[in-house]
Amino acid sequence: MLLLLCSNNFLKLSSIHIYYFIKAESKGATTFVLKV
Repeated sequence: MLLLLCSNNFLKLSSIHIYYFIKAESKGATTFVLKV
């Protein structure tokens, strides 16, 4: 559910943010939300 919510913002994020998103997936989607 969190991933779907961030999907819209994910498309707007830059390559650097995408890199952090991948790292966040390893620890958990919540980490990605906090970083944004």
